[in-house]
Amino acid sequence: MREIALLAVILALAVVASGCGAADDQIASGPFDIGMVSGNEFGIGFALRNNSDHTLFFTGDFRLYRQENGHWVEESVLRTGSGEDRLSPYSAAEFFIQWWREMPPGHYRFVRPFYTDPGHPDRIEELSIEFDVTHWSDPPAYDWRQDRIDFITAGQSSEKIVPVGEVRVSANAISLEVENRTDKDYIYGEGWELAYYADGRWRAYLPGHEFGWVSIGYMLESGATSRSVIEIGRRFGELPPGRYMLIRGHSVMDDFDLWRDVYRRQFIYEYIMIDFTIDETTPTDLRAC
Repeated sequence: MREIALLAVILALAVVASGCGAADDQIASGPFDIGMVSGNEFGIGFALRNNSDHTLFFTGDFRLYRQENGHWVEESVLRTGSGEDRLSPYSAAEFFIQWWREMPPGHYRFVRPFYTDPGHPDRIEELSIEFDVTHWSDPPAYDWRQDRIDFITAGQSSEKIVPVGEVRVSANAISLEVENRTDKDYIYGEGWELAYYADGRWRAYLPGHEFGWVSIGYMLESGATSRSVIEIGRRFGELPPGRYMLIRGHSVMDDFDLWRDVYRRQFIYEYIMIDFTIDETTPTDLRAC
């Protein structure tokens, strides 16, 4: 039953994130990085990484502006009505916010106030993101896979969800065990993303064939470990020699709110990154490792 409930959440989020316009590149703004920006007529999704040693406190207010004839016109004031979103130092989160009505195509600016000193919540700064709204069924006008890889690899592999023991690597499969070293239960899926290193940058690896992962959510409880065997040969095909990275996100739904049909979801993410190399000495079978 737990897996079914998690699957429902994943499918609901896909409505906001699929087929959308986006900012051209990852944005560096104030004490955080912004990435994975996507917006359509139903809502906006984006990721933040807090690069400071202060907790960021985001207020319950949202503002949305649409560009008309070179001017910003306020479209609506979106309020969540209760509570705040908090982003701890050096952590990342993905946000999904659904509009209260469908928005027409155009160029928009999303604004959300935040502060860093809990003793002075009146000292407000603003998060501001510009993005384009297109129809959710239109193909993305940007490389969303690369945008995601850029955002994740700009940070460090999690120090909370970590590999334990030996990571065994063959040309066809990788075996590893991860441990949850936090006091929270984290959700993770079956899927992994693959990147390769070239010209000083991690790049999204696209296999030459279509494949999919089972859409199911698993729970990694506080203090627990889980073992995975990733069949890279079956999933991604034969990998040429080079340096690679497997990436998987582990999330906890830190906050959820409904106010006058406006949904706000904040998922705190811990990204695990497994750096490995394929060369002529790599065995073809895990049993030879």
